[in-house]
Amino acid sequence: MLPYHKRVRLGLLATMLALTLFFIVVLFFFDAGVTGFVAAIVNITGTNSYNCQFDFYQGDNHVSFYCVYLSRPIETVLENISGEYYGAFSYVETDNFDPWKAYKQGLPANVIFDLTHINRVDGYIIEAYNDTPYFYYDVFTKPNTIWLYSGWNLIGYPDNTVQNITTVLAPIAGLFSEVRYYNASDSTWYYYYPIGPNTTLNYMEPFSAYWIYMLSNNQLTFS
Repeated sequence: MLPYHKRVRLGLLATMLALTLFFIVVLFFFDAGVTGFVAAIVNITGTNSYNCQFDFYQGDNHVSFYCVYLSRPIETVLENISGEYYGAFSYVETDNFDPWKAYKQGLPANVIFDLTHINRVDGYIIEAYNDTPYFYYDVFTKPNTIWLYSGWNLIGYPDNTVQNITTVLAPIAGLFSEVRYYNASDSTWYYYYPIGPNTTLNYMEPFSAYWIYMLSNNQLTFS
């Protein structure tokens, strides 16, 4: 008979082998489309939790939220500044009838808003009553693709690093004519032109939103 410690080791190895075979079988069935669980695993892989913090300033703030996982109700994302802002707005270029979408606080519950959720790729204009700090804890994922349409687009910046604007927009070089950004901290508009000496916008930053004028439909992916 084998010594006790060797029998224990063999028992552990047998258990590990059985568990390995079990997971192989489970993954095989999931991959075969029995439950669609594989898609859930793909969505979770590569995610990181982030505590996003920045400041709102009195007046219009052109902002974005890279740490929002997919899409969240606007009340959830802006909960910690509830009562500190008048309203939130987004712009949908493809809606020829009414491109501006709005959400406003303090109105009756039966009022229906056309801006109900916030996602990580769109840009938003939030009108704050006063300077106020903001924080939101959620999940940051990559890659992120922004769909761009001919005309003006209000886009977010779904990345957590500061990058040179020419580098960021290189994949769509020649397909846009202008980028604008309003900095609420100094109440100043900044501009980027692919061709021309009057550029004042050199970097794209987290939590910011930008107006970009597209010459044709395209997309921009952050990976």
